[in-house]
Amino acid sequence: MAEFVDLGSPPNGDGMGVDDAGNIYVTSKTGVRVFSASKAELGTVTVSEEPANCTFGGADRRTLDVTARTGLYSIKLDVPGLP
Repeated sequence: MAEFVDLGSPPNGDGMGVDDAGNIYVTSKTGVRVFSASKAELGTVTVSEEPANCTFGGADRRTLDVTARTGLYSIKLDVPGLP
């Protein structure tokens, strides 16, 4: 299996999600990093703590829910996640 991106060592969490545009959301020490399907880094969604996992929620699937050690964060996005 080929490596998609290198998040450094050790990588944090095991969270990943994919939105309807094909962008991949991966938890890391710096936040939820967002990559296009072509591996270009699009940015980082930051929260107050180091994230552990993420998933899409809400009726319209446009809410990125992020878990951390002691918190749960919800961020509204423009693109819905895959069902």
